[in-house]
Amino acid sequence: MANINGSLYDELISRNWAFINPELQSAIKKTHLFFAGCGLGSTIAELAARTGFTDFLLADGDIVEMSNLNRQAFSLDHLGVNKAVATKAIIKAINPRARVRIFKKYIKPKDVPILMKGINFIVNTVDFSEAYANLTAEAQKKNSLAILPFNIGYGSVILVYDSRTPKITDMFQNKIIRSDVDFYSSLLESLRDYRLPLYLKKNLKSIFIDIQKKKFNPQIGIASNITAAITITAILKSLSGIELPRAPIPIYRDFFSHE
Repeated sequence: MANINGSLYDELISRNWAFINPELQSAIKKTHLFFAGCGLGSTIAELAARTGFTDFLLADGDIVEMSNLNRQAFSLDHLGVNKAVATKAIIKAINPRARVRIFKKYIKPKDVPILMKGINFIVNTVDFSEAYANLTAEAQKKNSLAILPFNIGYGSVILVYDSRTPKITDMFQNKIIRSDVDFYSSLLESLRDYRLPLYLKKNLKSIFIDIQKKKFNPQIGIASNITAAITITAILKSLSGIELPRAPIPIYRDFFSHE
């Protein structure tokens, strides 16, 4: 076992050296990350910990279920455990010295200003609700970066919001969104102009119909891991001063399609 005194962090990030310079690694270590939602967020948070991030706020009121294990960072040992608590355990197993605060409830609008204090980046993966929109709006107000990741098919979409971007509600042109299913359906419709892969274009209508029947979205682990990679890369680019595409322009990758 690695020495948990002093040298642990240096050992953890020792293979980053050719691609993450000391200045960026120092910025990573000082950055405050807020994971609003620890389903997909658990996979992203795990990669963040492996990259060297050390300051986390994790919020989720849900528990780990068997159906989560195909795409989230959990194992059988986490079944029935609150997702924020389980994600904290995963992070601590990578870096015992990481600072990890947890909020073991579903986020309500009144919680948003308190939770957002001192946050540099929010990874917002909670189900669509007033709180979802408020979290993004609060980040815009504070000029923090809000990253909204979505695992879709074999790929990933992330939307980046800051003080310069329009409100998230503007993305749907005042369409009334009543559920997470409505949100995902509207998101896919809004992405039609961004060259969705053929396998998605062909099946969009039937997917929308089946989502309405099943009341949940189809999601696979390949997409979740791509989403984690894109999200953490976007944060590293931002910390390096590299300009990211801002919403409503998506950052989109799908490696299944060869179009």
